Amino acid sequence: MAFKVQVGPHQVSIHQGQTVLVSEPDGQINWPSEKGVYFLDTRVISSWAIYANGEPWDLLNGGAISYYASRIYLTNRNIPTGQGIIPLRTLGLIISRCFTTAAGSLRWIIRLDANSLPDITITTRMAPDNQVPLDYYLLPSLDMTLSQLRLREENGVTMDVYRFDDLTYFCQLTRRSRIQEAA
Repeated sequence: MAFKVQVGPHQVSIHQGQTVLVSEPDGQINWPSEKGVYFLDTRVISSWAIYANGEPWDLLNGGAISYYASRIYLTNRNIPTGQGIIPLRTLGLIISRCFTTAAGSLRWIIRLDANSLPDITITTRMAPDNQVPLDYYLLPSLDMTLSQLRLREENGVTMDVYRFDDLTYFCQLTRRSRIQEAA
């Protein structure tokens, strides 16, 4: 008797305790679909998406890395702004889930994608409840020599120089600057 292999839809499925997340490979939950965040037999989130100035992000790679966690790497499309266009694939986006160590400390593990080499990687640290962003790190590729970062509640000046409460500074970085002729 032959063994028949069946492949289901490409999706990310993770769980922790009684909570299950089923999403698209890029981490989004498109409506209408059966994907979402479920607690017991109730879907509590049925739609979730992330955009940069109205433009969706492109998936580089992603998937479940264990039964309770996934890792998704995204890059930008051309993003129109008031000051011009942010070129294709110059930004990377990583969303990092918060976890508590056995000692009770909060940690965020971020693995930078050295293959795509974006000019800036935007890392979003989620708050301890993993519901809303806690803060953002704007990591320039020139200064990032490690492939993995372990962020703590307090990271010292070498990392906190890249930390921001919102993306206002990033928006300022994208403004077009006038170059003046030297006299």
